Parts: sequence; C-alpha cells; structure tokens
Amino acid sequence: MKVLLVDERFFDFNLLRNCVGDGICSLLDIDMFVTGNEKSTPVQSLEPKPDKPAFSEASFDVSRRNQQQMILNQAKDYLDNHYMDFDCSLSSVAKSIHISPSYLSLIFKKVVGITFVNYLTLLRINKAKQLLSSTDLMVYEVSTSVGYENYSYFSTVFKKATGLSPREYRLNYHHKEEPCDLYF
Repeated sequence: MKVLLVDERFFDFNLLRNCVGDGICSLLDIDMFVTGNEKSTPVQSLEPKPDKPAFSEASFDVSRRNQQQMILNQAKDYLDNHYMDFDCSLSSVAKSIHISPSYLSLIFKKVVGITFVNYLTLLRINKAKQLLSSTDLMVYEVSTSVGYENYSYFSTVFKKATGLSPREYRLNYHHKEEPCDLYF
C-alpha cells in the first residue's frame, strides 16, 4: 500500500490537483486527504493507476516552470507599478507576492538571466530614458520619478548603463527615437 505524506507547512493544493492529471491519484483521494472524510474512497486508491506512470519528471518540470513564470509575472507587474518607490526592493516585492526573497532572487537569475537588482535598475533606466527623451522635466525630477532619491547616484548608474550622462542623453535624444541598447 502506498501512502501520501505531506507536511502541512508545504502543502500546495494546486500541486496535488495536478497529480490527478498525472494519474497519481483521483479527485476523491484529494477530497479524502483534505477533508479527512474516509468514506469517500479507500486508501488503496492512492496506488498509481496501472496505465499511467506514477511520476513523470517532464510534467513536474513543466509545472515548476509554469509556477516560476507565474511568480515572475507577478513580480514584474508589481515592479511596473512600484519601480518609482524609493523603497522598492527584493524584499518588498517578495513580501507582496508572498514568497521568500531568496526564492524570488533565484527565479530572476534562473529565468530572466539577470539578478533582481539589475532588472530593477534596467527598468528604472529605461523609464528615465523615456522621460529624458519625451519631457522637459529637470534631470533631478526624472531621477526621483524613477525611484532614485540621490541625483548623483542616479547619474552614475545612468552613465554606467547608457554610456552617457542624463544631460548628454537628453541633448542627443530629446524628442527623437531612443536607442534600446544598455551596457549591463
């Protein structure tokens, strides 16, 4: 007899539901597990179904990638709405989507290919480039509009990312199409 043991701290009902598609258990088994109603179905039904493999590593990887992509999309949505906050950080984003900062950092590095901090920096610099090329805001106003309290630090980061100071960038690209390449 096979028994499914799940630590309640790590219980994920949706993951258990996905097991149904893999032939590991039925919806009645899940109902029995969640509600404790043993009259629903006997424990023996937790045995793998004979016509399907008990565990498909490929389907588990797909499920994990889908979950990571969902988390990444939530994080990106949060960043799109809060990049201009001075206190926008890995911790604040992770807290808003209810995961640990270390896991969010791992997902960014693994899926996006750059660190969370570099992603936030690129997002802010791209928004600053848009503002510098399309508005007449002062450079210090642009820096605060994209989440930098310190104008000097903003200028340093901007120059590192674009190869130009904010002022030089504005002179070259004000009301013109802006280039997309960054040096990060």
